[in-house]
Amino acid sequence: MADEPLSARRDLTALRLNRDEHPPRSRAGWIASALALVAIVAGLAWKRWSRPSAPPVETGLVRLLGAGEGGAVLSASGYILPDRKADVSSKLYGRLEWLGIDVGSKVKKDQVIAKLANADVAAQLEEAKVGLREAEREYERWKKIVESGTEPAERLDKFATALELARAREKKAAAWVDDTQIRAPFDGVVVRRFAQLGETVGPPVPTGSGSSSGGGALCTLMDPASLEMIADVNETNIAKLREGQGAEVHTEARPDRKYKGQIRLIVPTADRQKGIVQAKIRLLDPDDKLLPEMAARAAFLREGASAGGPRKVMAPRGAIRERGGRKIVFVVENGKVRAAPVETGAEGDDGVEIRSGLLGGERVVTGGAAVEDGQAVRLEEKR
Repeated sequence: MADEPLSARRDLTALRLNRDEHPPRSRAGWIASALALVAIVAGLAWKRWSRPSAPPVETGLVRLLGAGEGGAVLSASGYILPDRKADVSSKLYGRLEWLGIDVGSKVKKDQVIAKLANADVAAQLEEAKVGLREAEREYERWKKIVESGTEPAERLDKFATALELARAREKKAAAWVDDTQIRAPFDGVVVRRFAQLGETVGPPVPTGSGSSSGGGALCTLMDPASLEMIADVNETNIAKLREGQGAEVHTEARPDRKYKGQIRLIVPTADRQKGIVQAKIRLLDPDDKLLPEMAARAAFLREGASAGGPRKVMAPRGAIRERGGRKIVFVVENGKVRAAPVETGAEGDDGVEIRSGLLGGERVVTGGAAVEDGQAVRLEEKR
């Protein structure tokens, strides 16, 4: 009986877990898993790095130039702006009772384009007319009296003065009524409208700096016949230009249309912040497609050059390559290059003339890594 508790204790000891046997197996498992993960990552990296990458290339744009640009001394950008433009305001403050224009309306000089409510000034005019008629009657009555010898001639002077004052009042009241009708100052097109029917408009408000601002202006009127290009010329190049010099102008909205121009004025002051001098170019053959504020570019012509002639396709220098005894350029399309055979002409500082093979507007490889037809490339900015 004494051996039974001891046996029971031995059996319980056999059931105890030995915690020291598990850690070595756990560390070994983690190490194996880590090594497997490293192998997978290394394999993926090797596949990616071993894959051929798109080589970096520098590119340039093939330009389509007019004959004027080919014979130009320099070019400059700017905008199409009217030389004749005005904010149309009323001479009097008043409420718009009638409005006869909208944006795009064409008007003639002195045409009534709006009317103000004028019941008050119209009443003043009628009162002035009544006063004038009364003054005329009094003058005629006293004129007969003086002529009859009943009264001295000096008595007529008083009524003559009263008649002149009545005429002046009537003329002033009539001018007020006329001023309630807003007229166009010149032939033109309405490019902006500021006021609506029922709103109050008025004359310009002095700003104190010698100019004035619109005090409830009605609209902005522009003379389309006065459209010209204002070119911003770097002040270091202004010596190359003179008034009367020919130019060729094209807008970004219509790059296919070239306008003949002539320098009308070189503004006699510079913008020291921008370092430019403005040149105003008169357009000799404008059309109704030209609009104010359009971005434009002008090519100023050399002596003897003329605008409007045949155009040239010019590729940037460095774009021409030779393959198998023929000249080609690599055109970049959808991230890949395409070899295009070309026939070249004269080469100058502004590029190489392309007589056939390109139309203008293509982006071509000008430098960087060597490439082949159909190869994918990566565009790189030229440093």
